Amino acid sequence: MAFDRIGYWTWTDMEEVGRWLSTGIDPSAQAAVAWGVPLIAASGRGSKEVVTALAAQASDVNVRGEDGRTPLWEAVWADNGGAIKALLAAGADPWIEVMCGWSAGRLALAGPRAPLFAGLPGAVPLEDEHRAAVQRARERKALLSAAADLGGEWAVGMGLTLVTGITADEAIRRLGADPARFPPHPPRPAPWQPEDEEYPEDLYDAGLRYVAVTEITGGCALVQQEGFAVTLNETVNPLSAGTRCLTVYFNAKSGTQSGYVVDGEWVERDPIDSDAHPAEGPARTLDRFLYSWAQSREDPISAEIGHAFALLGLDSGDGTCVKGPWSRWVEIPGWSRF
Repeated sequence: MAFDRIGYWTWTDMEEVGRWLSTGIDPSAQAAVAWGVPLIAASGRGSKEVVTALAAQASDVNVRGEDGRTPLWEAVWADNGGAIKALLAAGADPWIEVMCGWSAGRLALAGPRAPLFAGLPGAVPLEDEHRAAVQRARERKALLSAAADLGGEWAVGMGLTLVTGITADEAIRRLGADPARFPPHPPRPAPWQPEDEEYPEDLYDAGLRYVAVTEITGGCALVQQEGFAVTLNETVNPLSAGTRCLTVYFNAKSGTQSGYVVDGEWVERDPIDSDAHPAEGPARTLDRFLYSWAQSREDPISAEIGHAFALLGLDSGDGTCVKGPWSRWVEIPGWSRF
């Protein structure tokens, strides 16, 4: 018997895993399953009991899998506290460099499991720049989560584009509208007030023509409450002329979609994906990690938005540029076809 029919949730089923282990199989050997090395897969999503049993029978608790990842790296990245404790008890080395200049232990010192590693032999405190990044991540997520009226689902269906280096007026011009026609107004959560004479009957269809534009330190944020036109090529390409944009659409069906655009060129798809990439530098890997463990908690959308601001080096302020109420609604008639 081998790990050839293992399911996603089986890594928490000690009885089932125990039957496989009773055959004498090595959990650190590559298995003919989608999960690759069983010990690595279990470290990301398995229970402490299962990981303990697998590690005890593994010939190598520091085995490397895809992109050089070790079981401990997988457990740290997934914030699986039980697996981390099991692997450390089994002798896993926390200081082996795994990816982008980081070991599992060094990365853990920046996250919620830092106390498990800080006192281990070989532990070295994080540099000032890394500690500052951790603090910024915590502050940004707290601001964005604080007034999330709908909990973790508050932004589903929303389109967001962040632009560096241009003013709100310039952003409006690049969208093909006249800034003079859409001056700032008292904050409101929608383009119309309920008492307006022209309050539309079909809010959704009418809302597709509007975007909230907010000038922030270093650039501006554009939000479409229910729609994705603000994230499309024909919108983002002119917005990004001579500068950088990051787009995020919180698709209710297929999940979060994002893109990084520089001077009209889409240079990266899904830049706020929470997984690590071996070709990236240490700072980018740390950013991904800081928001990946936040994403697995109570408000994943806020974490993804925080990551977007971090990647462009923009400041979300008190979060109203994303969540409203907004002080500048702009109508883009051409968007009604989307």
